[in-house]
Amino acid sequence: TLFFQNKNEEDYPTLINIFYTTRGVMTKISHPDRGYNQLWRGDAYDSLATLATILCNPREHKGKGYRWYNSLRGCAQCGFQKGRNEFSKNQWRKGPGGSTC
Repeated sequence: TLFFQNKNEEDYPTLINIFYTTRGVMTKISHPDRGYNQLWRGDAYDSLATLATILCNPREHKGKGYRWYNSLRGCAQCGFQKGRNEFSKNQWRKGPGGSTC
C-alpha cells in the first residue's frame, strides 16, 4: 500500500492511498459542498497512465467509486467491462476478478 499526502491544501490535506495488489484507490479530499470526504474506488486503474491521471487530479470521476450506482467492473468470465446493474448482488460482492455475468 502506498500513501500520498498533499500538505499544500488550505483546509485539509488531500490523501491518496493506493492498494497496488487490488488496484484500489482511496482519495480523501476537501469537497466544496460536502466538506472533507473520501471515495473508494475498487479496480480503479488498468495502467500507469490511468493511475497518473488519478494522482494528478484526484477529483476526477472515473465512474468506479463505491458511490456510483453504475460503477464498472470487468467480468471474470468474458472479460468485458460491465455495469453494477449487469451483475447479481451476490456476484458484485465477490469483488474485482471474482464477478461473472
